[in-house]
Amino acid sequence: MPRSKLVARIAGVSVAVMAMFSVMMGSPNAEASGYNISGTLNTGGYLVQYSTYRTHTGGGASLQVTLNVDTYSRFGLRNPSGTQITNSNEYHAKEYLAFTMASNGSLVIPAGSYAINGRMAAKSGAANSWRGYLTI
Repeated sequence: MPRSKLVARIAGVSVAVMAMFSVMMGSPNAEASGYNISGTLNTGGYLVQYSTYRTHTGGGASLQVTLNVDTYSRFGLRNPSGTQITNSNEYHAKEYLAFTMASNGSLVIPAGSYAINGRMAAKSGAANSWRGYLTI
């Protein structure tokens, strides 16, 4: 196969894979912002509602946990009225997960301001510090 045809096929496959990934991840968010975030969770397993709200222009959102607690952690996004608008994602070790809407399973989160809700499995004396990268 001539080199030009091979390059064209590879480019075509690359575009198809990117389009499929875009559909899987929900509507693209061209203005998505990324934030290094961190905190501590309650070793008794109680909910921690972080107070920093970040503006989201609509589309997908995700959290990559780069340092996790000794047990497992769960995180979700809540709006200013206090309602958690996503399912809680459970993280083990270093994981990347996209948030999903609780109502319809869509990976598209409406425009608005959101803060993190988090908790960990209860374990007395466990390391409870975490950090990650939030794309919203």
